[in-house]
Amino acid sequence: MKVTVDLDDRLWARLASKADGRGVKVGDLLVEALTSVVAPKHRSRLAPVSDPARREEIRRFHGLHFSADEIAKRLGYRADTVRSTLVDLGLTKGKR
Repeated sequence: MKVTVDLDDRLWARLASKADGRGVKVGDLLVEALTSVVAPKHRSRLAPVSDPARREEIRRFHGLHFSADEIAKRLGYRADTVRSTLVDLGLTKGKR
């Protein structure tokens, strides 16, 4: 479903900056935030990181045996986002 949202230009700029720093799109941040509001206990699969350089950093930390939580803390992501990226990279299996 597509939803149109009116945002203040300053808020959009802050969201765009944060999304860029995490290697995701603003829409990904909004979906993540909204998911945490309506289902905070539900561990839905979040969109993996899309930026190739950030994905490579996640791959490198994983190769150094860092946990998803440790990688998330170092790179400024949610641990669920890191886990989703690791699955997307074929480095771990997703939960069924």
